[in-house]
Amino acid sequence: MLTYQLWDKTTSINGVEASKALQSDPTLNNGTIYLVYDGVKVTRIEDLDTIKSVYSLSGTDTEVMDAFIEILNNPPVVEETPEEV
Repeated sequence: MLTYQLWDKTTSINGVEASKALQSDPTLNNGTIYLVYDGVKVTRIEDLDTIKSVYSLSGTDTEVMDAFIEILNNPPVVEETPEEV
């Protein structure tokens, strides 16, 4: 089951110090960053503005993240069209 938590940018991520994570990916310094957990392990580090833009989501941070987790748990099915011969 996927869950999320707002990252305070000081807490380590899967044993990696926050300062090292911020140094390795400077984009994490800006914006509102959420950690997505699968159980106890962080499996995704997501920028809230990017989620809103890519998935066309709006609302409070909680509403956006709840909708995003729902998308991750139930990805849309893409129907394949038959190839023309």
